[in-house]
Amino acid sequence: MSLLLPALAVIGLCILIVLLLPLELSGTLIASQKLSASFEGRWGVLGIRASERDAEFMLFSYPVFRKPFGGEKEEATEEEAAGTRDKLDNALTLWPEIRGPLRDFLRQVSVQRLSCDLTLGLGNPASTGICYGIYYAVKGMLSPLQQVSLVMRPEFTSQVIEGKATLDITVRRAVLSALPFAVIFIKRRRSSA
Repeated sequence: MSLLLPALAVIGLCILIVLLLPLELSGTLIASQKLSASFEGRWGVLGIRASERDAEFMLFSYPVFRKPFGGEKEEATEEEAAGTRDKLDNALTLWPEIRGPLRDFLRQVSVQRLSCDLTLGLGNPASTGICYGIYYAVKGMLSPLQQVSLVMRPEFTSQVIEGKATLDITVRRAVLSALPFAVIFIKRRRSSA
């Protein structure tokens, strides 16, 4: 009996620490002749690093398992595209239920770094100018933030999208923040079965 109480206290403390651990996410997108992306996520001692070629699962920042991805992707058929539209329609019906939890979740997200260096040309000077105007509006809203760096060079005479974007975020109390979503999806699944 004398060891039971301290053991329960240690187990409770460990569970509390796990529930309060932040989730750190980092992603990079590079566009030139072809599009490439990489992603890294860390939650406590666990991690994952992924690119278009492979994924590595990590423990204490050391790779413990690597999974290569298969060759080229095939073009989507019309049936697959219709299925994707149906899934999107179903996801949109969730909006009233997830709006509140999503707002609470986004309050737990902090942007550590956002950088974007982009050359954009849409082939039409008017369309490129509209995008450039939207860019300056967004840049003006985000300019007070030191962790945000946005650079865009318009190309009015040709069609081009080249550049690099990086985003690093931290989600505080990631497990606790994600629990309402799990409850909503479990309820939906039970009601549809």
